[in-house]
Amino acid sequence: MKYSWPQPPPFTWPSITPRQPLRIFPPPEPLSLPPLPSPARKPTFDALYTLSTHMFPAAYLRTTEYVQPPSPLAASATKAERQAHASDVLQKLKDLRGSLVPRGAKQVLWNCVNRYVRVGLDEKQASGVTLLFAHANGFPKEIWEPTLQHLFSSPAVSVIDEVWTWESVQHGDACLINGDKNGGVWTRLFMLFVSPLFSVPDPAALKVYIECGTYDTRDPVTGEPIIRLKMPGIQEAIVFSETHTEFEVFQQLPTLDERIELRWIVPGKPGAEE
Repeated sequence: MKYSWPQPPPFTWPSITPRQPLRIFPPPEPLSLPPLPSPARKPTFDALYTLSTHMFPAAYLRTTEYVQPPSPLAASATKAERQAHASDVLQKLKDLRGSLVPRGAKQVLWNCVNRYVRVGLDEKQASGVTLLFAHANGFPKEIWEPTLQHLFSSPAVSVIDEVWTWESVQHGDACLINGDKNGGVWTRLFMLFVSPLFSVPDPAALKVYIECGTYDTRDPVTGEPIIRLKMPGIQEAIVFSETHTEFEVFQQLPTLDERIELRWIVPGKPGAEE
């Protein structure tokens, strides 16, 4: 028996008025440079690239004002309590966002980057190619290392001078540096029960996530040693709650200079047909 369904109409994105981006200014001097929260490490791959970690001030001014993030739920909460709390947090995040008009908040935050530089690089050998990698929500900058391992073992390695992996202010080491300055609203509710996306993680990616996405600390109540995520779950939820930016970007894609190429990389199984 055959079944058929009529083709659905094409999806239409709602039209919005994109915000006018704020100008970026140098942060006020003098700046007190915070220490890196994690010790120096070697990359997870074996390649002729050296690794160093750096900090620099994030964009100043900030689009949104600082607001207090919602309080987390107790670890002993039931499933029903967690679901009710998630709905309540989602509404609070929407209320906190309020106006979409850029505020120009004067707050200094920090970004972290990892820099991978080809060993022995000099002006004669340099190709001028530097790659910049930006992580997805919830992941530290080091999550790209399994990808870099494949990249550096390919013929493309001959033209790559450097790779920079960037880390947003509320992720990984940057989150530990900024601490309580990370508020409850960002320019971008997270509930994950069972998702095929995370059911079979790449072992190398999972390993580096555990190594670089967590840190050792002590329970504030008992004083016992514990391991925590560098990026608290509430901050991940806050980033997911921001949906306005994606509409702005999509709506303005036609205005992108035609000389700028866009390439889409999608996953697939080795040996499978396109």
